[in-house]
Amino acid sequence: MAKLKEGHNYGMYILTGSQMYRMMKYISESLSGRVGLIRMSPLSRNELLGREERPFLFDVEHTYQRSEPPLTMEEVFKHIVRGFYPELVTNPNLNGRHYYADYVDTYIERDVSDLIKVKDKLLFRNFLELLASLTGQELVYDNISKILGIDAKTVKSWVSVLLTGDIIHLLQPYNETSFTKRMVKRSKVYFSDTGLAAYLARLDEPESLMVSAFAGRFYETYVVNEIRKSFLNNGDTNPGLYYYRDSNQNEVDLVLIHQGKIHLGEIKLGMKYTSKDIRSFACLASSHYEPGLGGILCNTDTIYPLGEGHYVYPIAGI
Repeated sequence: MAKLKEGHNYGMYILTGSQMYRMMKYISESLSGRVGLIRMSPLSRNELLGREERPFLFDVEHTYQRSEPPLTMEEVFKHIVRGFYPELVTNPNLNGRHYYADYVDTYIERDVSDLIKVKDKLLFRNFLELLASLTGQELVYDNISKILGIDAKTVKSWVSVLLTGDIIHLLQPYNETSFTKRMVKRSKVYFSDTGLAAYLARLDEPESLMVSAFAGRFYETYVVNEIRKSFLNNGDTNPGLYYYRDSNQNEVDLVLIHQGKIHLGEIKLGMKYTSKDIRSFACLASSHYEPGLGGILCNTDTIYPLGEGHYVYPIAGI
């Protein structure tokens, strides 16, 4: 109260809400310029472990210090399927399948009911399930349109709905003037919570997912999300994260631009790699940015060099 009397009233009120669409509508109408918004991501592994969250920058010493406790493949896929919503984390006895079933039903019936027609609700559910199976893949609107039998304009509209609600996020293709003609220009789509994606894609058994054809894309989604959260949780709402793919099928899973440096990363399921596994990095050698550290993020137990400032990193150290 003393602070209020002195005129120090910034941050005196915190309004929370889960109905993102209605909340954003009324805030934009009545509180424009007078409110700060904080979008809460699902919990990160660092938050689960109760340790400091720092932006992940392929720093060798820092990553080495944080690589304990290690993560086995079995543990990673248990995390992927369980997801990172607080209620599932704090209540281990809660049935994840039941939780996500209620979550999706509530999301469609309440949160997006004003944005989609009643007759489209089942189709929207099918759209969610299809998109979940595509997490970590390029977003091709025409393909989704053909599979679901709807026009691409509707697909784009529904993607925008999911982006507004932070259900998904997009990784934009990296772009520099020196190689714009040969690069792929489609975004990659990632579900913000792997547990929700696994439920929607009917891949919510860790053992089954780990040996399925979807294992790589869900593993990549987990790693990208953890790196993204490391920036978001430090107040960086627009981390410079991209991916690269060109017409010659050269691909770099992660391109991170930070403080004038370009960091390149590959995300892989195995443990043993050599410099041959990062040959695609040469495609970005003409970048205008100063080269930074980079390498391969995988399920290795320890960090080891690949040469030229590149290393193999355990994902436990993110």
